[in-house]
Amino acid sequence: MSITCTLGDILEILLALVFPPAAVLVKEGCGWDFVLNVLLCLVLWLPGMIHALLVLQNHQRRAVHYTIV
Repeated sequence: MSITCTLGDILEILLALVFPPAAVLVKEGCGWDFVLNVLLCLVLWLPGMIHALLVLQNHQRRAVHYTIV
């Protein structure tokens, strides 16, 4: 299985590094992940950034799983 990285993926990662809540909002919508990310960013920037990257990775894994099945 090969992993492809598009320009959109790169832009999402850059958005997650610069402004993590926006990346989560774009990918998951206004739900609990977004609220949690905003709270993590208010506490410290690094936990919010890590959470945003994890949300992006989890979203990509679910998309691959759904396309295989």
